[in-house]
Amino acid sequence: MIKKTQEEANLIISEAQRLAAQRIEEALNKRKEMLLTVEEEAQKQAQEKIKELEKELAVKVQELKNRAERKEKTAIEFLLSKLS
Repeated sequence: MIKKTQEEANLIISEAQRLAAQRIEEALNKRKEMLLTVEEEAQKQAQEKIKELEKELAVKVQELKNRAERKEKTAIEFLLSKLS
């Protein structure tokens, strides 16, 4: 009787350990999925920020080109006026 009770107790313990291991594995998998989601979101935000900065840079470059062209035009007009 005691031996049978010990066997039943061991089976219950084994089942509890198996269920605990399963729950731990599920929790770890969920955590891993959450970390991947956070990483993907961070990468997405970083890419959006890069695009935003690239647009700002393109605007600044165009502004500098326009200023350079105006200065070049002014310099040419000045030189032409001196030649006349």
